[in-house]
Amino acid sequence: MKDEKISPIRAVIFDVGGVLIDDNSFQRNEEITGRIKHQYRGWKKLNRKFSTGKISEEKFFDNLSKKFFKDPEHVKLIWNKWMKRIKERKEVLSLIKKLKKYGYKIAVLSNVNPTDYKHHVKLGHYDHFHVKILSHQVGYRKPSRSIYRLTLKKLKMKPNEVIFIDDKERNTKAAKALGMNTIIYRNFPQVIKELRKLGVRF
Repeated sequence: MKDEKISPIRAVIFDVGGVLIDDNSFQRNEEITGRIKHQYRGWKKLNRKFSTGKISEEKFFDNLSKKFFKDPEHVKLIWNKWMKRIKERKEVLSLIKKLKKYGYKIAVLSNVNPTDYKHHVKLGHYDHFHVKILSHQVGYRKPSRSIYRLTLKKLKMKPNEVIFIDDKERNTKAAKALGMNTIIYRNFPQVIKELRKLGVRF
């Protein structure tokens, strides 16, 4: 009987929006701007600054309101309304708890702005993780290589010892280029299957 191959995997890194929770940011942004997601010019640049801590919450909402001719308080109301609609994926949370029981280190790696961060903290979304790498706190966003290197440094692990789960291919592609194992989140059964394929035991 052949010896079972020992997996090098010691940690699993999770994204938040689109993995741990349903991602409704596109619908929210479209309601604020009144345009379909590929047409609100200037949004991406403004959002990048906000989610890397380059501008304050007040300045973000002020600039966003001026850009789309809306009252700042109205924009905040829409923003908060969508944040309250967030649904946590209980099956993913259950998986995280199980992985922790089996001795895996669990990290979160998320592009998040200060406003959304406060909602996530209130809802306890970050309570499940040993290591937290959040873009507005570190000054980098996925898919920047710097944020993946920082995550590995905080975990004290090599790229081949971790698995990164994200719902966007551009983010997993950048992580894979550094040698990390990756899974693009499409559905929960698919993630379970790929985790087992990579040798994760739970």
